[in-house]
Amino acid sequence: MGLLTSCVNLDRVFNTGYETKNLDIPVSIESIEFQDKRDYVSPGPDIRLPVFSLPGQFVDYYPEFSQAHKRLVADIIHKNFRSNNATAFKANVELIQGAKEFSATFSKETETVIVRLRITLQNEKEKYIIETNGQWFVASADAKYKRFEELYQRAIQSVAFAGLQELKSKYLSQ
Repeated sequence: MGLLTSCVNLDRVFNTGYETKNLDIPVSIESIEFQDKRDYVSPGPDIRLPVFSLPGQFVDYYPEFSQAHKRLVADIIHKNFRSNNATAFKANVELIQGAKEFSATFSKETETVIVRLRITLQNEKEKYIIETNGQWFVASADAKYKRFEELYQRAIQSVAFAGLQELKSKYLSQ
C-alpha cells in the first residue's frame, strides 16, 4: 500500500480496522511474551535521514523491538480477546522482520516500513501459529522522523491485527 503526496495523512495509508473493530475472539489471554528473532538490530535511536538527499540514495534501519512497540501489540491483543473466558492461552509474539527504509529519486523521498510477526497461542491442549506481514510506504517531498516512526508503529499494529483476524477465522471462531 502506498501514497504519493506532499502532505501526508497516514489515515489514508492504513485502513485495516484495528482502531475501530473488536474481533471478540472467544478465548482469553493469560500472558504475553515477546521475542525479537531478527539477526540484526541497528545501533542508534532511529534511522538517519539525510539533510539533503540524492537520487538513488538508500538507507535502511532495523529498529529495536522497543517496549513501546511491544505495548502496541499487547494492546491489540488485549482489546480483541475475551477476558473472562475459561479457555485461556499464553501468547508469544515474535518479531521476524522489522525495518525502515529510506530511498530518494529526483522528485520524491520514500519512507518504507516492513513488519513480519509470528503469533503463537498455546495452552496444555492446543497450539496455534500464525505469521503475518505487511509493507507500507509514503512518498513525499521530504521524509520526516515523526511520520516514519508513526508509519512503523501503525504497521506493527496492522500486522498484529491481521494475524489475530487470521487466527480467529482459521482456528478460533465459534
